[in-house]
Amino acid sequence: MAEKFQSRKYKKKAEFAEELILKNTGEKASEFIERKNWNISKELCIRVLSDQLTKEDRKDLSVLDNLDHLKDDRSNPEYALDLILGWMLEDLLSEMIDQETFHTSADKNREFLKNPKANSDLKIKLKTNSIPLEIVNDYSGFWKRHGEMSNLRDSKFQNLRAENALILGIDMKNKKFVLINADEADKKGKKYNKKINKEASIINLKDEKFYDIKDLDNVLNRSIKHY
Repeated sequence: MAEKFQSRKYKKKAEFAEELILKNTGEKASEFIERKNWNISKELCIRVLSDQLTKEDRKDLSVLDNLDHLKDDRSNPEYALDLILGWMLEDLLSEMIDQETFHTSADKNREFLKNPKANSDLKIKLKTNSIPLEIVNDYSGFWKRHGEMSNLRDSKFQNLRAENALILGIDMKNKKFVLINADEADKKGKKYNKKINKEASIINLKDEKFYDIKDLDNVLNRSIKHY
């Protein structure tokens, strides 16, 4: 018998991802995962996503037991769901971007890692160079309410700025997104972010344009073309 773990917040996360996949591929999330070349059990991922974990699945997720520095206050299934949603989004963007892309994140082979390195998520290959793309999410609407983003560790933001990376921020609650050139981002300072347990860069969003999520394909490709 399946054991439920998804709170209302996590159900909303899963629903948003499923909606985004369906709109852009015409597939159910489970169908999307099934055709991916992931190292991890795709059946386990689908059960995590659909909140249908078995006792055996929970045992399999015990590999995440000693990752408190990454999980913060999340349970193993919650942390696993966040990882899977991130993988789905990265893979979807790879399909949506007109240019050739390749995965550069530490978990690019889609497996649970004990000590993942903080690399950008994707690189977009152009004729003469490549653009690192970092994907960050806001599930609570914090960015719009406060006009700032504080998701990125300060050290990682500095690396993204040095690489002239593109930051794609997806506001799941309001179904909006923002595109930021890391090199031109208006950094207001830094503060301790208890969710990531690190000093995080504070990026001013008050002058950034938020687009409707339905326009993600067109806006992203247009921005890459003129980057």
